Amino acid sequence: MQNKLTSTTQDDVNESSDVVSKEYEELTKLKRTGSIQAKNLKSKFEKIKQLTEEEIQKKIEMERARRKAIDDEIKEREAERFQEVSA
Repeated sequence: MQNKLTSTTQDDVNESSDVVSKEYEELTKLKRTGSIQAKNLKSKFEKIKQLTEEEIQKKIEMERARRKAIDDEIKEREAERFQEVSA
């Protein structure tokens, strides 16, 4: 009787151990895939941030070019007026 009880208890322990091992493996896999997903998201956000910074720089350069074009046009008009007044 004692052997049967011990055997059943041992089987329960082994079964529980197997379940825990399987759950641990699943958690490990989830953790690994979670880490990979987190790294992928981080990479995507860094790319978005980089694109945003590049877009900002591009807009700044475009605005500078626009203002320079306006300044050049004003200088050109002033030069024409000066020539008309001098003539």
